[in-house]
Amino acid sequence: MRLLLIGWLLATGVAFAGEPKPCVFCEIVAGRAEAAVVYRDERVVAFMDIAPHNPGHVLVIPARHAADILEVPAATARR
Repeated sequence: MRLLLIGWLLATGVAFAGEPKPCVFCEIVAGRAEAAVVYRDERVVAFMDIAPHNPGHVLVIPARHAADILEVPAATARR
């Protein structure tokens, strides 16, 4: 679990001082970062994980940025 957290901190730029990096998930939603998208609608985007833990490992993220799960609207979380 610690390795996953460290990877997230590095990917989001939280671990560095100065100008933060753009949110990698927002970049995927906007189409500026490459991802194997398997589903997209107005609320969520689903894509294959770049480091899958098992075959078919898919990440589902809100289409609008959220700093954490508590910021995701309930209607979006139910999708």
